[in-house]
Amino acid sequence: MNVHINSSELSKPLLHYSYRSGHYQIPVKEILYIESRERKCYIYTNKRTKPHVSNFFDENDSIDLCFYGKLSELTDILIPYGFVRCHQSFLVSVTAKTHYKNNHLYVNNKEIPVSERYRRTIIDLFDKPQISDNKHKLRYTIGAMVCIKGEYLGSVIRMYPNVICKIGRDNQSSEIIINLPYISRSHCDIRYNGIDTYEIKDYSHNGTYIIKENGTAEKLTPDKIYTASSGSVICFGDISLQYRLI
Repeated sequence: MNVHINSSELSKPLLHYSYRSGHYQIPVKEILYIESRERKCYIYTNKRTKPHVSNFFDENDSIDLCFYGKLSELTDILIPYGFVRCHQSFLVSVTAKTHYKNNHLYVNNKEIPVSERYRRTIIDLFDKPQISDNKHKLRYTIGAMVCIKGEYLGSVIRMYPNVICKIGRDNQSSEIIINLPYISRSHCDIRYNGIDTYEIKDYSHNGTYIIKENGTAEKLTPDKIYTASSGSVICFGDISLQYRLI
């Protein structure tokens, strides 16, 4: 399967793939979910583009792009960019405007089954309020943090606009508990702006860091607001624990 994400495209990662005689790319941020069917992976996005196989789908179908491949291999590629498996045939973006009901996810009016194997993960992500204004969650764009390195590898936190996410060791004052010795009781605040940017304010003893594209870590000045774009990688207290902002 000739599918990959260019590691140099941190701020706006693109999924590169080949189909028949062509080579294509699509912004990862635009992908809502991917379906595996008959040896092909079909990509559904939040923007309509011309399908590769124009006569195969109904005119109202939102399938945009497809290629030959295995969903299991694609899952490994996309998990660090905020995707979760909900069924053997479906991979869903955690930033999609969706909700969970009766063992199904609903994305753009599409009913997607959730299998028993993945049910607990999906319920925790889509059925329980996390850092959100739960009343209005389907109205808004959604951000997320995905742990890409360290003890919480693979964990995902969905975030909603203008709601502050408090991170630290203290379960009385923090919504996101990171129980590691180098994390302060109140470590930092993160707020998703709803426009692919995040505001970070550090309060910690050991620091909050942004990993630059050249791989170096920039320590944030305490008590000052720092703006980070979607795709940025941040560290809390130590570079061994890294999260990507989606």
